Amino acid sequence: TVELFPGYLNGDPNSFKPYTLGNQGNVHAICVGGTGAGKSVFLNHLIATVAYKYSPREVELWLADFKGTEFQFYLPSELHPYILPHIKACLCTSDGDYATSVFKALRREADLRYEILQNPNEFIKNYDKDPSKYPNRIPYRDGNPIPNFKGTVAWNRYWRQKADETGDKRYLDNIWTRIVFICDEFQVIFEKASANNLESIKEDITQIAKVGRAANVHILFASQSMKKTISDDILQQFTLRFALRCDKDVSQEILNTTKASDIKEKYGFLIVK
Repeated sequence: TVELFPGYLNGDPNSFKPYTLGNQGNVHAICVGGTGAGKSVFLNHLIATVAYKYSPREVELWLADFKGTEFQFYLPSELHPYILPHIKACLCTSDGDYATSVFKALRREADLRYEILQNPNEFIKNYDKDPSKYPNRIPYRDGNPIPNFKGTVAWNRYWRQKADETGDKRYLDNIWTRIVFICDEFQVIFEKASANNLESIKEDITQIAKVGRAANVHILFASQSMKKTISDDILQQFTLRFALRCDKDVSQEILNTTKASDIKEKYGFLIVK
């Protein structure tokens, strides 16, 4: 699992607990908040705590900011040439059509993992026939057949056990990281992308949400509102929900209560469901 620490319980710095994304329970998450409620600061806080708690071999971060402002400082610059090693992709753009690239890439990753899990030996055969067609996802092979798996948790456990039993740490190179895709200002792409690209993005989100549990791929969408974005049946798969100060309709839609609209503080408070 990946533990997300939204902050202190009831403002008490001695009291806090994580909320998890994993293969059981919550797989995907949503964060909503009105203008100036602190949504982007909250996301930066989650990124910082995840990077602090987990190594890049455990958790991989994919970041997208569709207003092109908040996540820019995660990109390397002349002044700060290094990038957080957890970050696999960082897209900062207000171009709704260009947004298709990150969803396509994440879907390819999720689908590829799912394909390998179903029949890793067949995948190896195809890879050996044409190495340019597939990325090498099983870098260390001992020549023995590999069993099929229902999910990445069992896949990773298998390679850890092989490493423990044999003392050969090269098996650990076959372990897959857990991916967390954090997407800020999610609603912007539904306002700016063309109809064709928007349909493509919806298809990609649907597929990622479907195989994410097995493939260790998790999505966190952040937006002022989720209206006119993804369909209700897909939205229901986003069971972990964070709501900063927002209006009654948004609070009701996300939390099934209007309590987030009762938050009086300008920023710094949120409700978790």
